[in-house]
Amino acid sequence: MMVRHPPEFLNNGTYLLPAYDECKRSSIILSSEPPYSNWKISYSFTKSDIIQSVLIKTREERLTMFFRPHSDPRYIWKSHSTNQGVLWTTPDMTSLPNTLSGFSTISANNSIAMIYNHTHEHRRYPLSVFTSQDGGNHMGRTLKYRQCQV
Repeated sequence: MMVRHPPEFLNNGTYLLPAYDECKRSSIILSSEPPYSNWKISYSFTKSDIIQSVLIKTREERLTMFFRPHSDPRYIWKSHSTNQGVLWTTPDMTSLPNTLSGFSTISANNSIAMIYNHTHEHRRYPLSVFTSQDGGNHMGRTLKYRQCQV
């Protein structure tokens, strides 16, 4: 089992941690409740070849997970939960390309920003930032950074 991104703390006091089985190439969710000494698998996605998920809270009652593919088609996938992560929608492919590399996502006030590589070619540039104003339902503007002063 592999973990790439941090857990999300829910209003009910539970932590949810996105993880994946590298051998099976499938994503799972681990959960822990007070006193947070044990983790258990609380959800397993049946869709295979989606890994390295990031879990974000987009609204008080809604969670969103984004996954990167393990193989073709090379697009970022997403899934939603409206019941504190008990049940999840079947992962859907987004229009965001992925080079089989990691990405990161943050949310605030129902808006999402995702840092990723917006290209179908297997390269690590340009670094791009995608934004969504509706919790990831519609893909908003994508900003590409080809050169950056450091």
